[in-house]
Amino acid sequence: MKKLHFETYRLGQVRTDIQETEPVVRNADLLSVDLSVVRQSDAPGNANATPNGLYGEEFCQILMYAGLSDKLSGLGLYEYNPDFDSNGQSADLYAQGIWYFLEGIGMRKMDLPLANPNNYTTYRVTMEEIEQEITFIKSMKTERWWIKLPTDNTKNRYVSQHLLPCSYKDYQQACNNEVPERWWNAVHKMV
Repeated sequence: MKKLHFETYRLGQVRTDIQETEPVVRNADLLSVDLSVVRQSDAPGNANATPNGLYGEEFCQILMYAGLSDKLSGLGLYEYNPDFDSNGQSADLYAQGIWYFLEGIGMRKMDLPLANPNNYTTYRVTMEEIEQEITFIKSMKTERWWIKLPTDNTKNRYVSQHLLPCSYKDYQQACNNEVPERWWNAVHKMV
């Protein structure tokens, strides 16, 4: 996955800062969630359940982020097996996750930066390592962040800019003259 420049997050990384999963799901068109991502004690209703995984609360938080995404149009929840589900606990967790997803949809702000530039602040950071300027855009309404990716208009004359959801942490990293991994991966995927 790293060689193909996809963003991957290990369980420890998600636990350390779950907010870093928000830009990933914000950029998704479709989200597919397998119940085995949740640890067995929180969701036993899966034949492949293991002792380690997300806590139920973390599962619900990520589904809330997914619901907040203006871009997401589909959610799939998979691998629930009632034969393994003691006391309907996994079914309850899925129901709670769906509730948080729907709550997120109800709180959508439609704050894509292309809609109204007056609601955004632009930050430019010059990166010495790559001899390039990286542009960050911050929504004044939701305080969410995007990175503007370089485009080659010769390939697609209808695309003037690509915006990649990111976090404040990515901006801070750039300010410390460290190329954000999220930007690096996206640029390499475009090549």
